[in-house]
Amino acid sequence: MTIGTISSVLRGSLTLATIVLSFGLHGQAQSESTIFDFTSPGPNTPFAGLISDSSGNLYGTTSLGGTTPSSGCGKPHGCGTVFELSPSGSGWTETTLYSFNGGAAGVLPLSALVFDAQGNLYGTTTGTGQVGTDTLFPGTIFELSPAPGGGWTHKVLHEFTGGKYGYFPNGALVLDNAGNLYGTTVYGGDLSCGGLPQPAGCGLVFKLEHTASGGWAEIVLHAFTGKTEEAYPQGGLVWDAAGNLYGRAFYGGNECQSYLQCGILYRLTPVLSGGWKFATIHTFTGGDDGGFPGPIVFDASGILYGTTGLGGAANAGSVFRLAPTSKGGWEKKILYSFAGGTDGFVPNSLVLGPDGILYGSTQEGGKLKLCDGGCGTIFAITPGSNGWSERVLYSFSYPNGISPNAVLFSGGNLYGTTIEGGSDNLGVVFEVTP
Repeated sequence: MTIGTISSVLRGSLTLATIVLSFGLHGQAQSESTIFDFTSPGPNTPFAGLISDSSGNLYGTTSLGGTTPSSGCGKPHGCGTVFELSPSGSGWTETTLYSFNGGAAGVLPLSALVFDAQGNLYGTTTGTGQVGTDTLFPGTIFELSPAPGGGWTHKVLHEFTGGKYGYFPNGALVLDNAGNLYGTTVYGGDLSCGGLPQPAGCGLVFKLEHTASGGWAEIVLHAFTGKTEEAYPQGGLVWDAAGNLYGRAFYGGNECQSYLQCGILYRLTPVLSGGWKFATIHTFTGGDDGGFPGPIVFDASGILYGTTGLGGAANAGSVFRLAPTSKGGWEKKILYSFAGGTDGFVPNSLVLGPDGILYGSTQEGGKLKLCDGGCGTIFAITPGSNGWSERVLYSFSYPNGISPNAVLFSGGNLYGTTIEGGSDNLGVVFEVTP
């Protein structure tokens, strides 16, 4: 798989699967600034959102680039990085915490990071091996720990082996109270599903568990079958207050586009006797119901909110709510259908702010004369007496950014990354000031 092939795959198949970590902002955005411009051969082409620590430092991953890319990473492209942005006076200082160099260390990190209680960072790479070859799979889970003398120590906690144990992890990891890690792989598990390479497998949900010897062991919580249980989970998982896991898959439901089915939302419930019980809580049917579900979020009462990348009244995507019913089911309501114009097109993130307003981003739409239909937006969905209404907080334009991945609220401002834009068109980190 060459760099050109990788770029095409990422910008196509991951367009609707970009993972977001977000927090809300109340009020109309007035200005946007680029706080970091990604250039090659340094960190570049981010496909995930940011997280922050208590000091206001920002952390993220880039799919390509690196300060010391090996020849096997397709110089000058690089195998990807983990980076930190620290506020310094009136600007920001970028530090590359780790540059992936292929082989067992992994390549192509595409997902956001997560902190544990001790300040360690965890993430995934979608492949192992060397960029530019056919040996990119199956991917890793890694840890970055602050070193006593400064810097960070990288450690591979788990290398996926493919087959029934999964490969191509996709989405940010989540932790439980014991520090175990949970996530999904797009492929592997039940090998009845096709794909590249054949057979690809239908995907799975996994747990990476601490072992008595101090290591880690992978446990498959659920393997999708490609039949009644659908296939190809996308993105990370979400906990509810009762300790159940929720996620989304891009296969299932009616046909939405070019023989692609519309997708599902699912729940995994821990069973007292051991194992996890799988249930589909919503099957998307296209049309007004939407298709290609995006990241989901819960409010304090257990109501679930999410987006669809397509579908809705104008087939431009929607924001929806799923409320649990007294009979154990879920009642769905469309809160907003995008028109596909200045209001945005292809929503790819959502978060519930503390003020009850939903915030997110769209990969396209906004200023329609740019980027062949808009470079993307940051939006707010506000409840009112006549239902929910949408307002655009910011519309992107080149070179300020193209296709935002995520928004993060920190210190009174919004921060995020874009896939493209900047001086080399390799993405930026942006700040939106209310």
